[in-house]
Amino acid sequence: MSLNPSQLGRRLAHIERELAEINKALKSLKPKRALGFVAAIPPASVCKDALSHLVGTARGYEGVLATLAAYYQIPTMGLYHNPKRVQEAERVLGLKQMVAAAYFWQEGCAYTKETTVDRHTVLHEFFHHLVAQGVVIVKGEDAELRANEFANTILQRADL
Repeated sequence: MSLNPSQLGRRLAHIERELAEINKALKSLKPKRALGFVAAIPPASVCKDALSHLVGTARGYEGVLATLAAYYQIPTMGLYHNPKRVQEAERVLGLKQMVAAAYFWQEGCAYTKETTVDRHTVLHEFFHHLVAQGVVIVKGEDAELRANEFANTILQRADL
């Protein structure tokens, strides 16, 4: 199919209009502004409310995760007991020390090694969820440190 210059110009203009509409739609799906680390910490009342749902098992953290997800207006992070997935992450990432849980950003969930999970681990993995959802932006090498700081700060604000 060959187009003369006039047809080619009209076709190009049509494609540019469609691309502009697609870009406009994509912008509406993204968060308006990613938060810095300090701004990402919810107020004490939200921390206390979220952690009032603590039960201790991976399934028992649904209320915590739902409360925090609602605060940030993002989908809730899944949290499941699956030691094989955690071992897979350790192997793929070449981790030298064992980890209690691993976040899989493609799936929007974290997997735990043990059926009983401590609250720090859950909050640590939720921070990775915030990064994956584009709520918080951190440099790759800072992610683990920031995730620990996030978990510690939420626990302090909740007086736990």
